[in-house]
Amino acid sequence: MTLKYVMHVLGLTNNLVSISMLEDRGYAVMFLKGKAFLQHIAMGQVKKIGIRVHNLYKIEVEYCAALSSKAEKILS
Repeated sequence: MTLKYVMHVLGLTNNLVSISMLEDRGYAVMFLKGKAFLQHIAMGQVKKIGIRVHNLYKIEVEYCAALSSKAEKILS
């Protein structure tokens, strides 16, 4: 998955992903019982992409990359 239009925030110790930008790119994002899920609307496939750790969701990048790769093949 390639993230475009990223911003650097000096002193920020974590990377953040904008849910609205994912929605704008054709993804649905769902949070349920401490888990985060990503679905590409055109594919319909849902993948667990992360878990809640305290008050933040930690995203597992390899899950996002696998889903994005499949979506690009279908949309091409």
